[in-house]
Amino acid sequence: MDSKIFKKVRVVYFSGTGGTTRIANLMYKFLEKHGVAAEKEPLEHNNYLKNIYDIKNIDMIIILFPVYAFDAPEPVYKWTNKLPKGESKPVVIISVSGGGDIWPNSACREGIKKRLHKKGFNTIYERMMVMPSNFMVSTKKHLAIRLLKVLPSKTEKIVMEILKGKKQRIKPKIGGRILTVICKIEKLCARIFAKELKVRQNCNSCGWCAKNCPMDNIKMQNNIPVFKWGCIACLRCIYGCPRNAIYTKIFSFIIIKEGYNLDNIEKEICEIELESIKNINVGFLFKGVKEYLMEKK
Repeated sequence: MDSKIFKKVRVVYFSGTGGTTRIANLMYKFLEKHGVAAEKEPLEHNNYLKNIYDIKNIDMIIILFPVYAFDAPEPVYKWTNKLPKGESKPVVIISVSGGGDIWPNSACREGIKKRLHKKGFNTIYERMMVMPSNFMVSTKKHLAIRLLKVLPSKTEKIVMEILKGKKQRIKPKIGGRILTVICKIEKLCARIFAKELKVRQNCNSCGWCAKNCPMDNIKMQNNIPVFKWGCIACLRCIYGCPRNAIYTKIFSFIIIKEGYNLDNIEKEICEIELESIKNINVGFLFKGVKEYLMEKK
């Protein structure tokens, strides 16, 4: 199997704070580089649910999503439900996390795989990619910079493996399966999350949050953001607000105090001398990140 079989590929992705979008853009770039006609489809604003979904002229679908509650986020499930019968069409599933491919994340792709299987699709390849963490604990600067630095080479390697016909299915750990089931309650709590969000007085009513909420869960009323019940806690509004005007008290423990901006991290790639990966003490939480960075290219 080679790229001649995959003449046209659709890259479907959901991204909260931008990490998965970067990977999707690189996937598109490298597919095109290797002679494949690619198209990107961001799962935002429910546009993909409005019309009949057509995949007849697509040779393969690549699905990318960040890990939410040890699972795929709700827009990916909605999109999957919208799909027609797959008729054994090949699918690649790439999950993205800040912790790497460790056992708690091991079942994050299972729910989507099962739904795709019921629709008649054939999952031929799956993989975990790693981006700097935006949830609860920030990634150490040197690790975060390295993650962005290796992203292009990691992405191109995956693209080449897919086009060369490499098959890769990963069996989840039992503990991962249990966590994925238990943490479904976290997805329910996400709806409450938005209702607890507050707006500081420095809000200038620019409407950035309403325009950029992927779930269309924010509306401007009387020049003030109002949060509805459709939140999935992607954190885009909090980290992306130009004036840092959106905050939460009850759920403040999940927000990284210094904020989350991949562009700022990327600016430092050539500015500081990085520590050796082997010498960085990452602890249990970032063990998977270190292993990811130390993989053979």
